[in-house]
Amino acid sequence: MKDLIYKQDAIDAIDVKNVNEGIVSALQSIIEELPSAQQWIPVSERLPIDFIDRRILVSTVSPTGRRSVDIGLWEGGKWTTYFPIGDDRVTAWMPLPEPYEEKRDE
Repeated sequence: MKDLIYKQDAIDAIDVKNVNEGIVSALQSIIEELPSAQQWIPVSERLPIDFIDRRILVSTVSPTGRRSVDIGLWEGGKWTTYFPIGDDRVTAWMPLPEPYEEKRDE
């Protein structure tokens, strides 16, 4: 009888391990599918494309180190922001998300 209990424990442990591996695999798939558009892109890595990446969020830093976020454009090789940034420097940007759309009951 003792042998049967130990064997069942081993089978249960294998099942739990398989379930855990399945959960980890599923979570990794979900993470990989998250929109990369919702990540900051340092301007040192890439600038937006004129007239394609229209309105974007920009992260700025002032000469005193104050950081802020604004809506901006990259047009003709220069930054244009909703609020004038003066001496602030744009450090990163990201596309704006798609507008919210209500789901319709079908």
